Amino acid sequence: MDGAVHNLIATTFLENSSYHLATNHHGKLDVPYGKYIRALRCVGCSNVEFKGGSFPHEKWLRVLELTESSVLKLPDYILQLKHLGYLKISKFTGLVTLPESVGHLKNLFHIDLSGCSRLAALPESFGDLVNLTHVNLSRCHGLTELPQPLQKLGKLVHLDLSFWSCFEGIGERLGGLTNLEHLNLSHPCCHLVQHRSDLQGLKDGLCKLTKLRYLNLSACLNPIFNYPQSQEDSLKFLGECVSGLSSLEHLDLSHHTFLFGLPASLGELSRLHTLDLSGCIRIRKVGETKCLKIIIDPSKCRGLESCQFVVRVDEAAYRSTSNLAQLEVVDCKELGISCLERLQCLEEAQRIRLVQKQKVERLKL
Repeated sequence: MDGAVHNLIATTFLENSSYHLATNHHGKLDVPYGKYIRALRCVGCSNVEFKGGSFPHEKWLRVLELTESSVLKLPDYILQLKHLGYLKISKFTGLVTLPESVGHLKNLFHIDLSGCSRLAALPESFGDLVNLTHVNLSRCHGLTELPQPLQKLGKLVHLDLSFWSCFEGIGERLGGLTNLEHLNLSHPCCHLVQHRSDLQGLKDGLCKLTKLRYLNLSACLNPIFNYPQSQEDSLKFLGECVSGLSSLEHLDLSHHTFLFGLPASLGELSRLHTLDLSGCIRIRKVGETKCLKIIIDPSKCRGLESCQFVVRVDEAAYRSTSNLAQLEVVDCKELGISCLERLQCLEEAQRIRLVQKQKVERLKL
């Protein structure tokens, strides 16, 4: 369970109530009676027979977390717990669809269906869950589209589609979710030729999400970059994806194995705090950005030839530390370091051990 969500649940639902971790004993849930249970987590539901009365004091439940089951259909009574705020139905590998009655859970703010790999569609009533702020559809490989009722979820700020399947119209569907702040599109399952054209539609939707603060595109664009085309076209496409994301603070571009450089538009993202380039084994040049933290693994980025680094200081951190320490592991032919006057102490400059960088042929300070 995400830490921030856990804290929200704790303060919203669990004050003066009980939390219980249920275990599976021979197909029965170990749930105590005589207690007002508001939060229930069932680990290992593979042999559990869900039937009416499985959960005591059902009207008190606010948090329900069920993991690992092969049931083909969710019992309707689970979806009649109208006071639920948090529902996790994870790794239900036999689940193909959800009943329309899911739309009755009007108080839901978080739904997690991660690992329901055979889930083929979401019901139309999903759009009636107007209080949803978090939706996790990670590893739902069977989904062939995001339903148009999703546009009704005006409060949705967190969407996880990692390890998802590419589908037609993904850009259009995402473009309507204009309040999103956190979007995870990492590691898509793109096995067909048509998936490449589906992915190309992403740029038309992403550029509209101006409130995004966190965007994870790890390995997402590989099917596009791996296709024979000029490096300029690849960078142009990436630039169009992130152009206009003025609120972006964290961008994950890791594991793009055919990414050779970065688009100039990244330098325009004034709020960008962290840029993850780990696993980008062919990247050659890292230009100036406004990032405080660039994550890169030099041992796996041996093609890195040029790095233009801007010293930035995190005023909120203890002793106002700078980002210069990141250069400690960078060794490339051309190295430029600007704004050194921002350093607070000499030790920070000494830490990067410039004299030991054997590949540096040109140094600009």
